[in-house]
Amino acid sequence: MTRKLTDIKKLTEEILNEFDPMCSFRDFRMVKSHTGVNLIFDLVIPFSKKIIRRVKF
Repeated sequence: MTRKLTDIKKLTEEILNEFDPMCSFRDFRMVKSHTGVNLIFDLVIPFSKKIIRRVKF
């Protein structure tokens, strides 16, 4: 794993931990695109966690 990937993975983990320490992620990848870099990962949320989000358009 490159240093840049390791640093960004650690930062993502810190942000997620601030959001909810019960959540985690796996299969972390960085993919270059024509507009920048995309972070791709699986978010692991405990089954007991209820997530309700309302989106207004």
